[in-house]
Amino acid sequence: MITCFSLYRSHTSLGDKLRPYFLANAILAVSMGSRALARTPTAKGELLNAVQALRQAVRFKVTSGYGVALEKTTDTQWYGHGMSVHYQPQAVKFWFSGNASLVKEYSLGHPPMLLQAVLRKRGVLVHFRRYSMGLKLAAPQVTVQSGVLPHMTNDLRPSVWTYRRITEISSMMQPDAQFFRIAKRQSAATVKKTGRRIVVTFRYPSNLPNFFGAKAVIVFDLVQGGMVASYYNITDELDAAKHRLKEIDTIATKWRKADGCWLPASRTLESHYWVSGKDRGFTRTEIRFVKFVLGPLRNGTLSVTNLEIPYGTFVDDTVHKELYHFTKATAARMLTTARHTSSEQSEAGK
Repeated sequence: MITCFSLYRSHTSLGDKLRPYFLANAILAVSMGSRALARTPTAKGELLNAVQALRQAVRFKVTSGYGVALEKTTDTQWYGHGMSVHYQPQAVKFWFSGNASLVKEYSLGHPPMLLQAVLRKRGVLVHFRRYSMGLKLAAPQVTVQSGVLPHMTNDLRPSVWTYRRITEISSMMQPDAQFFRIAKRQSAATVKKTGRRIVVTFRYPSNLPNFFGAKAVIVFDLVQGGMVASYYNITDELDAAKHRLKEIDTIATKWRKADGCWLPASRTLESHYWVSGKDRGFTRTEIRFVKFVLGPLRNGTLSVTNLEIPYGTFVDDTVHKELYHFTKATAARMLTTARHTSSEQSEAGK
């Protein structure tokens, strides 16, 4: 059984694993809720070091597992003469081991239909889908391409469904190592401890005429393994056509403890945007993790055959630079010539 020691569970094991020595001392001070920490003004760097060390100790304990999430998106867009609302409920099943992962998305109809499936393994991404642009059902198709993991996306939902990626600060921000390095160095970042939480705020003042300011607030929960309880980001600027674009993005996550690990229970992601002061759209995605199990996967779980690709499906393979139809033989060779990328080998910087 995989275990993930929380901040309050084992000071000795954390101190043995974390280097350099001052990081272990910082995390101990936070975990014990020391009176000295409360009475003495704590340097910005010490608080950030403590959160970073805690998150690393917690997140890197989990190496493999699987889960099921129910996801509903309310997408309100401006089309011509008015607003149009679209609902996209679906179920997401995911498996991961290290940096390799398999994700399947199903419609919630009766019976459920597999809409798309993505396998990331050995530096290759195999993507099977049944829809075209606009989510309209179309002939099934497969693409095979380099599977280098995205570090930052404009999509608030998880871009890769592994534990380490789901527990990132935000898919819109840098991995942990870069985030904390920037937060320590930038004068635009302020840090404060409020009870059990550490609040990091980035505030960028206006720089007229094209930039009207930006702000990001990230709240880390020390009791829940340094996981992010909430994320808020606002930007306000002019585009190339001199339209004033304002966007507010928020993420709120609830966590639960299982086998000493902090697992996501639910997550709500919202994005609201305006163009020249006029409301032009609102998107809310609600994710409920109905199952999240840690432990090794069965042999063959992370395989091309598990994507459920129908034989004869057209394949656009940019890795092997070929076009062909899916068969048992082509399935066996899709990952054979792939080279491991640096992101596949290690996630040490995240």
